[in-house]
Amino acid sequence: MARDPKSLWLLPALMQTMLVLAGLAWLHLAPSSPGNILLIPLNGAARQHLAGLAVDSGAKLLGQGRWGGSIVVRAEGDFRFGYLLGAAVLPMAAPGWLCGGDSERKNRG
Repeated sequence: MARDPKSLWLLPALMQTMLVLAGLAWLHLAPSSPGNILLIPLNGAARQHLAGLAVDSGAKLLGQGRWGGSIVVRAEGDFRFGYLLGAAVLPMAAPGWLCGGDSERKNRG
């Protein structure tokens, strides 16, 4: 049974589109130093020691994140991303719309 040649392009095109969208999302949410970073613990042990792990990696604590157990930190200079990944913590960029920026904090009063 032969396939219609017009339908053969659909799956590869969809896969490439998904890869491009995932890449754009990663570029937008990839952490950078210096900058604010959202730290998301990936297991219970990381959740318990998250603040200590953040300070040990070279960050300054700013506050709690929107997700349970997450925190927002300020990374400057020699921030160690690999240290956090090895401790089951996912570092992400912390734009204001994701982590409650200054304008949102003012609106909450």
